[in-house]
Amino acid sequence: MHRGYTSLSGLAFNIDGRVVSLPPTDLPTKLDGSGGIRSSSREFVMQRADFNSMLSAKLLRVRLDTMGSVLEGDLLRDAITGSAIEGFKSFGKRLP
Repeated sequence: MHRGYTSLSGLAFNIDGRVVSLPPTDLPTKLDGSGGIRSSSREFVMQRADFNSMLSAKLLRVRLDTMGSVLEGDLLRDAITGSAIEGFKSFGKRLP
């Protein structure tokens, strides 16, 4: 979900009506200005049970908080963010 947002401050999922807010694993947003493209990344921790619930959810929304803005999406129905669920499912199959 690269949109050029910087200063990532929060990530939460609405999994079938239950909001799961994820704590970051690092303090500052890491910025990379190589190649003239400015990107932002930050790592967040999710419990395995929440991840498994996410994979079988009927309602799955995401909220990404940044400095001064918010990005929200439906991971099951949106054209842009909807493809992310397939990546999560593929990743989940590779977990021990």
